[in-house]
Amino acid sequence: MKSASILFTVLCLLAGSALHAQDTVKYVKSLDGAYLNSSNGTDRLGGNKMGYIDKDIVFEVLDQDESLYKIKLSENRTAFIPVECVADTAISDFRQVAVSGSISVTNAGESDRIYIGLDSRKCYMIRQETNPEKMIIDLYGVQNNSNWITQYLNLESVGSIEATQIDSDIMRLTVALMNKTSWGYSARYEEGGLVIDIKHLPEFSLKGMVIGIDAGHGGPDSPGARGRISGVNEKDLNLDMALRLKRMLEAKGAKTVLTREKDTSLSMAERKAVFLANNVDMAVSIHCNAGGTASGTSTYYKHIQNRKYAQTVLESVLEIKGVNLFGLVGNFNFSLNSPTEYPNTLVETLFLSDPKDEARLNDPQFRELIMSKVAKGIENYIKYCKKVEK
Repeated sequence: MKSASILFTVLCLLAGSALHAQDTVKYVKSLDGAYLNSSNGTDRLGGNKMGYIDKDIVFEVLDQDESLYKIKLSENRTAFIPVECVADTAISDFRQVAVSGSISVTNAGESDRIYIGLDSRKCYMIRQETNPEKMIIDLYGVQNNSNWITQYLNLESVGSIEATQIDSDIMRLTVALMNKTSWGYSARYEEGGLVIDIKHLPEFSLKGMVIGIDAGHGGPDSPGARGRISGVNEKDLNLDMALRLKRMLEAKGAKTVLTREKDTSLSMAERKAVFLANNVDMAVSIHCNAGGTASGTSTYYKHIQNRKYAQTVLESVLEIKGVNLFGLVGNFNFSLNSPTEYPNTLVETLFLSDPKDEARLNDPQFRELIMSKVAKGIENYIKYCKKVEK
């Protein structure tokens, strides 16, 4: 009798310990604009972003420091999320594993639409690959129960789609793309599932295209770099060049959308919102560089599908005699390179910290010349796309 009582006491203690452990598990829910990092490392642009995620995705927290939570993506995968991107939530909001339902691919007019039935919101990551062109969609915390993949015959972007289980709770969709160039995609949760729109090819002409132009920095709190000799603020040069580029592109029949047309402050989120609200076909951000003893021009991209766009603009700018090559920079952690809805690139014209580069940037005739080369690069990229899509 005594041994039974001791056993009962031990079991109660173990049960209480288990309940206490469960009570101490922390769960968080993503807010608008949330994103994941692949590590807890950082630099002046922040940690390496895996990608932006939807609102109201619930994660189990594994660890934390002052600025980041380490969260559980799936049984064997983790990631990091800034503390300001989430809010605490209850365990009742968390579902360990979601199950997928039927999948369909339809022509939605300006895009092909993939619909994936899901019984709860889970985190997903999308990336494009080239040669051959395809899209990989990984759904974390999801088990594949998609026995129907209905594909219509009037599709213009999606060639085929395959669903596989690559881990116990990671479902992968592999989408073969019809086209050799990418003009953007978007993803969002709707009632009952995840929707991914992959844009159709545009008319390959600047005439009628909507080009987003961002003049970097602006306002009293973001002057940007400062000329070492002249003391000129980068924000003023950026705006001047953006207005010149606007005039040049409109002269070729394009429509343009500027994030700012005067010395105003705008967050990165506000700049992206301007481009999305105006449904731009392409975008370019204009900056001046600075730092150390470097000189020359460079272009930047985040997603591999935008590499050729960045390269084509860079090649055009390098036609200017005496302009050095600083580099074609990929996987760049700049907010305006992050959107997937449209091709985009960042142009760092020249270095304000280099005396020769600074002198050229302070010359209005040079700013006119370099923007004419950026305009030519944009047009050359459109011509390239037309050629390879024949």
